[in-house]
Amino acid sequence: MASFSHNYRFNVQCGLVWCLAVLIAAMTAASFAQSDEETAKRAKIESFIQIAREQVRRGYYQQAKQELDQTAASEFAPFVTDQQQQEIRSLLEAIQQAERQRQRIADLLQQSDTLKEQGRYAQAAVLLRQIEDSPYISEQEKNLIAVSLKELDERLESRQGQMQSVYDAAVRDYRAGRLDAARAAFLEVAESGVSVSGDRPAGDYIAAIDQQLKTPTAAQTPET
Repeated sequence: MASFSHNYRFNVQCGLVWCLAVLIAAMTAASFAQSDEETAKRAKIESFIQIAREQVRRGYYQQAKQELDQTAASEFAPFVTDQQQQEIRSLLEAIQQAERQRQRIADLLQQSDTLKEQGRYAQAAVLLRQIEDSPYISEQEKNLIAVSLKELDERLESRQGQMQSVYDAAVRDYRAGRLDAARAAFLEVAESGVSVSGDRPAGDYIAAIDQQLKTPTAAQTPET
């Protein structure tokens, strides 16, 4: 009877040991499986970040944002490390800054085109020169801006000759007392935005004419 009791206890102990061994093995396998999953997920997250970084460098900001958005998916979000989160945040800030600058560039290009159509070549060129060296414009846009600036400079040079002639004629009209004609010509020069040579700016002449036209008698003796 004692022998039977001893064998029974021994078998029970062996069974417990076996169960414990199986449990430990299962936990170890699960741990390894979890570790492998974490490693795979973080490697994929790192891939998203690297692709986004390259897209930002190349100016493909929307594509970069799409890559980073994948890291926020439920499949990957729990596995993002603090370092990765910091880099994601930095890239998103860079993308937001780039998007603001891209919008500004688009607005200035549109404004420049409008000014060009109005014949205000100097003002159009000023806007283009604000963005010609921007790191946020593409090579194609740089080339187009360079071509546009060359065309604007040529038109501006021609326009300056025209406005100089208009200004000189306006001065003659002013000195001859033809104030209405002189004012209209000076106004054309002033609104053109073109620099001309003369003793006074067109705007000063306009102010003087307006003052003289208030009193008819004064209008007969224009300032020289």
